[in-house]
Amino acid sequence: MTIEKIKRFKGKVIITNNTTGKTFVFNNVVCDKFYEMIPDFFIGASPNKLSHLAIGTGTNPALSTDTTLQTEVSRVAFTTTATSGSQLHMQTEIDGGTAIFTWKELGLFNAAVAGDMTNRVNVDYVHNAGDLVTVDWYLEKE
Repeated sequence: MTIEKIKRFKGKVIITNNTTGKTFVFNNVVCDKFYEMIPDFFIGASPNKLSHLAIGTGTNPALSTDTTLQTEVSRVAFTTTATSGSQLHMQTEIDGGTAIFTWKELGLFNAAVAGDMTNRVNVDYVHNAGDLVTVDWYLEKE
């Protein structure tokens, strides 16, 4: 029996444009790699911690078997991480000089370059020059 069959996780991404005041909410796909990494944590052989948000322009539907974004364009570090019970919350701010394009996909990674993607979500968000955006990524058990 796999861990995935024992307990499921879900994720949610909230993009808040602090310049316009608009908020966008998306449910993400928990990728197979997330579940593959769990046993490593129990024996101290865990890979790097989850740390980076990848942003891309790919439009393929997010699948649990995904290991990368379809078309990654930018990657930024999360600035805060916190846990509460079984919930993980990661947050970063993206200024109006970074990732200026239409975001179509986001991924959660454990490295600044390459690394393992544990979550992916399809979005439709236009990030304009000058916009300050907060991205909140939540993971929790179902």
